[in-house]
Amino acid sequence: GLIVLKATQNMLQRDLKPDTSLFSISRCFPCTMKSVVKAEVWLVKTMMTYGWSEKQIKRFRLAVSEALENAVLYVCPRRRQPNVRITALFAGTKYLYVAVQDSGTPIHLAVLHDNLSKATDTVNLRQHGRGLYIMCETADLVAINPCASGTPKEFILGLARKTR
Repeated sequence: GLIVLKATQNMLQRDLKPDTSLFSISRCFPCTMKSVVKAEVWLVKTMMTYGWSEKQIKRFRLAVSEALENAVLYVCPRRRQPNVRITALFAGTKYLYVAVQDSGTPIHLAVLHDNLSKATDTVNLRQHGRGLYIMCETADLVAINPCASGTPKEFILGLARKTR
């Protein structure tokens, strides 16, 4: 099942009203650092199209960028034809979920858990867990959808639209 590292603002799907309209858009990118930038640009344009504020875009872009960079640095080097898919799911006008899926099998959950615990120790942030820490600080939802072998296959990030 889904491993939730952080959830605020009623971000879990069970908290959505049954009549919430859903719209998703997805794009696949080669697993390179250049593609991280292209994916960021795609996400920013997509969020702008749907009326998200510049402040929210900037904050959420950082979380998504970290998830993409994790795939490029830790998963893609192990694959011959690696790709990263980014899917934006808009739940009504209030919530945005972004899934970052890789075509490989990343580190085991025990290693991920160890890195996350190190992320709370500022001394270790330079080496381990920095990306997870940034994701948890900048997104309203951070979750991992593990594949059958018990290794993370997909990062799921969420953002709740803040009203003034």
